[in-house]
Amino acid sequence: MNNSHKDYLLMKALNYKYSNLKPFGDVLDYLEHTGQKAPIPIKNVCAKVPETLANELEEVCNILSMSKREFIEMAIIIMIEEVNTISVEHDIHCDNRGFTAVSDDSEKQKDLPL
Repeated sequence: MNNSHKDYLLMKALNYKYSNLKPFGDVLDYLEHTGQKAPIPIKNVCAKVPETLANELEEVCNILSMSKREFIEMAIIIMIEEVNTISVEHDIHCDNRGFTAVSDDSEKQKDLPL
């Protein structure tokens, strides 16, 4: 039996679920396009990546109808959430100097490079 109707319904349901997930995305795109100042502090995050990775990013963003900014913002948010989860699970605390590992048998702290 063909399940294409289920795929279609799933696509529509997920589209509805995530259509309002971009709290700043459309606003930041609009402000950037019009040259207006953002109502919150924003900072440009830029990184040089291999051309093949940049091409893949562009292809994936085209398939998903996402801007590269949206995709990268989502990836950053997901990775930060993962780091926060791991830091809680493994007693790694973060302060303004970076991550600090806390030993269970000692109160000494060891600074970890970022």
